[in-house]
Amino acid sequence: ELEKKTGLTRHTIRFYEKEGFLENYIRRGENNYRDYSEDAVVLLLNIKAGQAAGFTLAELKELVEADEMNELTIHMKVVLIRQKMDAIDKRKAELDRVQTYLASILASKLALLHSEENGSDHDDNCTIPEVDRLSLPERRIQWHLPNSQVGLCLPDQQPVLYFNWGPMSIATGPITPLIYMLALLISLPTAISYAMVSKEIPAAGQAYTWLWHAFRPGYGLWTGAILVLYYVSGLWIVNMFFAVFFGEFLRYFGVPASPIGGAIGMLIMAAITAIVVYRDIQFTARVALGFMIFETGVVSALALTIVFVQGSHGKLSLAPFSFPSATAGFNGISTAVIFGILSFIGYDYACVVAEETKTPRRLIPIAVILAAVTVGVFWMLGSYAYSESIPLSQLPGFISSGFTPITPIAKIYWGPGNILITITGLTASLGIYVAIVPATARILFAMGRDRSLPQSLGKLNARHQVPFNALTVVLIGGFVGALVMVILQQSYFNAYVWFGELSVFFALVTYIAVNLASISFYRRFRPQKFNVVWNLIVPIVGIGIDLYILWQSFFVALTGSGFALGQSVVLFAVVWCLIAVVYVAALQVFVCCDTGVHFNQGAYS
Repeated sequence: ELEKKTGLTRHTIRFYEKEGFLENYIRRGENNYRDYSEDAVVLLLNIKAGQAAGFTLAELKELVEADEMNELTIHMKVVLIRQKMDAIDKRKAELDRVQTYLASILASKLALLHSEENGSDHDDNCTIPEVDRLSLPERRIQWHLPNSQVGLCLPDQQPVLYFNWGPMSIATGPITPLIYMLALLISLPTAISYAMVSKEIPAAGQAYTWLWHAFRPGYGLWTGAILVLYYVSGLWIVNMFFAVFFGEFLRYFGVPASPIGGAIGMLIMAAITAIVVYRDIQFTARVALGFMIFETGVVSALALTIVFVQGSHGKLSLAPFSFPSATAGFNGISTAVIFGILSFIGYDYACVVAEETKTPRRLIPIAVILAAVTVGVFWMLGSYAYSESIPLSQLPGFISSGFTPITPIAKIYWGPGNILITITGLTASLGIYVAIVPATARILFAMGRDRSLPQSLGKLNARHQVPFNALTVVLIGGFVGALVMVILQQSYFNAYVWFGELSVFFALVTYIAVNLASISFYRRFRPQKFNVVWNLIVPIVGIGIDLYILWQSFFVALTGSGFALGQSVVLFAVVWCLIAVVYVAALQVFVCCDTGVHFNQGAYS
């Protein structure tokens, strides 16, 4: 009878009885038969409902005992019920997302089956790589990032001014504020495209995932190869930052300049970064943000000091805001723009971290564009102060002595206080490194999970939930690659220039891909949201600007500026792009990914 009333089996009822739930609800009758009260029926139905709601047996027993002893007030019962209802709602939402995910896969496979039956290619319903599927339940245990990671969306301003201002001024004279303004205008259309796509697909793989989804997997794989070197070249650049400032730090205390000293500095930075990033990305964000606040204060103080001193002597001018003040004409401006664009590299990190920070989608465009505009204005104002600080004819001498130009300038205005510039250079470099190392590892992690790179790169450390293998590869590759180029160039500063030019080349190629993704993705998958201005005109303008800068600055200006710091950059970049084509072709032939990416007779699914 109890089985019929509760819907439970005899075995289950006996189990609850053994666990002590029914001891107060049983009366032994004749022949030792169990006589259950009506309260037992209510209790068993409540236990059944409680387990379905997610309560464990231990929790249920504790609640039952508390209720029997009148320790559980009505208010407490209401709170517990509401908590479980919220948990049920979350589980329902997760199941809905899983169902949507499975439905998209089913639709893709049915379309593929249909195309095969009709002898046509299938390319309109490719699946997104599994690692970048949004909000799947299993993703909750993956690489966690806090909302404070927004600090990583802003490029650290100090090394940009310290290093890029010198080559820009040598290339084109005092008009660096105008170069930064041009670079900002060049970057904005692409920043908008980044924002438009990332708010719909806030993916760890960034452009790699977007091209995969907006076109075909092959395009995404090729872009992934470009994106990897774009980020890795950023690692090499930061190694040059730290090596030069570490050498300046040693010289401040009387230690002679030595290439070995710079290499030791790079090793120290790699070791500190490893300690930080292997532990927890949340710690990484706090460290980067703390560095940024301190360094911005020091850089701003130096700029204000220069403006005050020069202004009090009547030596300030508006020449930095006048294009006729350029000293090398259009070619000089074209070369300087490379380093202007290099200064803006970093706003796209907002898109890399947006998925794991679970940033609200409406905030992603704001974060990306705000990052670009904020640092652009900062650099324009800062570079104006530095352009007015000294005769620019002194810059080549400072650089050839192994200093960044800002350190001797700080010594003129602050005396021994110039050590603050060196310290902020070191902390800024470290701050960037602890930001860019995880960001780069995220790309390798995404591609490793999709098996477009070795699968070991797509695994997480069980304790800290960080991609240990990908981080290790990034740290080793960052140090070794930087050291090799320093040996070839025989100069940390020249190696920085080479890496900077290379990074901008791959950045422009990536930006072109992102603009194309914005057009294609919205046309194919979000037609109801397609906007002619934001998803057509702006990306086309961005593509046009990026292609022009790519041609004028690299295939015209750099190819005519010698081999060591010009032609070799273009040659390496073109060769890498061809290697990426071979890499994709090899995957088409040899790889069948578990994520649903099948390379079959040239048709992707």
